[in-house]
Amino acid sequence: MRPRHVLFAVLMVVALLALLPLAFGVDVSRCDWHDSVERKGDTGAREVADGYFGLSVKAGDGDITKALRAAIEQRLHAGGVTNLVDNPVTRPRADVVLEEGQMRWLPFYASVKARVRVLLTRKGKIAEAGLDTRATVEGTCWGLVSQHAWRNALIDRLADHAAHGILPDK
Repeated sequence: MRPRHVLFAVLMVVALLALLPLAFGVDVSRCDWHDSVERKGDTGAREVADGYFGLSVKAGDGDITKALRAAIEQRLHAGGVTNLVDNPVTRPRADVVLEEGQMRWLPFYASVKARVRVLLTRKGKIAEAGLDTRATVEGTCWGLVSQHAWRNALIDRLADHAAHGILPDK
């Protein structure tokens, strides 16, 4: 066999492997995640109050915003906060913002550095800040990386940190 035939065969195998995560959602990857959380303010602001609770989620991307809001709502419902509204005047209120999102995905490698900020305001007529939480998630995945599984793992981590910044410790 000529060297160009061997090269062609190797490139075809690599191309077929790269199509597995795209076409079939195959995920055979190893991921390393690193989280850091920083809190400022009064942790007593995390008391669950009866009535409505304002929740605003902004991530810059429509799909990520919807998925992140759904994941946070699920965790808040499990924590006892059931009356969620997206109204800027409702207090108490949590504003969740994805401040930084450097996401790179390839079929064999994916990396992310994302920072989410949760600003929790107390109940009352004056918007008084209660707790400011910033969580940074960094991760790297190697192998056959499914974009759907990788993005869901990131959203789960961000939602866990956001819900932990809102709900009181039990």
